[in-house]
Amino acid sequence: MDGHEGTSYNEVSSPSFSPDGKHVFYVAQKEGIWLIVKDGKEGPAYAEVANPAWSPDSRHLAYMAERTGLWFVCVDGRPAQNVFEGFLKGTRLQFVAPNRLRALALKTGKAGIEFIAYKIEIIK
Repeated sequence: MDGHEGTSYNEVSSPSFSPDGKHVFYVAQKEGIWLIVKDGKEGPAYAEVANPAWSPDSRHLAYMAERTGLWFVCVDGRPAQNVFEGFLKGTRLQFVAPNRLRALALKTGKAGIEFIAYKIEIIK
């Protein structure tokens, strides 16, 4: 980018710019792990990452990640504490405000698989 060669990966997604155009990320895979590369810096490595989304004010990048069979949401490279069996197929992380997002998650309950309206508020 901008004349500088980046790190080599086995696979990368198309880059995505933040709404204000000041930041860029892509999903990268190397040696069987997946990670988000934001502004040239690698985030934590996971078995899978999916559905990245920028906050409307470009301050936060959130995505779904999987490790040891459990899924969770990462915001700005930090994993949230709640874990799930997965997320509803086709669901995306949706910012409903610059510091709040939601998704439909799947969790095993007493009656079997339950749909959870998962909401996160980003506190900084």
